[in-house]
Amino acid sequence: LGERQLDALSLEQRSQCLYYLLQDTSTQAALSVFEAVLLARRTQVAEPAATALSAVERALTSLELDPLAERELVMLSGGQRQRVAIAQAIVRKPKLLMLDEPTSALDLHHQLQVLDYLRRLARREGIVIVLAIHDLNLAARFADHLWVVKEGRHIVSGMPEQVLTPERLRDIYAIEAHVEWPIEAPPRVIPLSALHRLGD
Repeated sequence: LGERQLDALSLEQRSQCLYYLLQDTSTQAALSVFEAVLLARRTQVAEPAATALSAVERALTSLELDPLAERELVMLSGGQRQRVAIAQAIVRKPKLLMLDEPTSALDLHHQLQVLDYLRRLARREGIVIVLAIHDLNLAARFADHLWVVKEGRHIVSGMPEQVLTPERLRDIYAIEAHVEWPIEAPPRVIPLSALHRLGD
């Protein structure tokens, strides 16, 4: 959506096009996982009940939440709640999905599983997904385009291989790092040492 198109949308239309998922996914709602994701779907998309149920089941399966479908939200771990929140976001069918540190509470398996799923979803459904992330290896592996923001300022943006260079990492993060872009393996950002800043 362009800026003029966005300005022309009503508040209700914007809420249907855009969805922002906070990093804090704590909740006291007395709902099961299935009920919470279904409620997110039903409040955003008008459709037959069978279609909504099918969409919820697909989301739960894709995020490996189906074994937890009947468990109450308050009984979940932080990582499980985070995956439920992602499922709630995607079943709303936004055009633009913004996620704040969506892998912060996830173990290694689910970090890779969730980001791979989100990338495939974006390409299949034409969704624009913008996420804040601090793990440079995950960013290098899954992002199509990177923006580096430091102290609220845009520093640099571009393709991952253009942004994640030893020189830029030295300037942005004050570290010495080795960066590899193998053809048949995931990229690797290997921090070597922290540089001492003046006054440290």
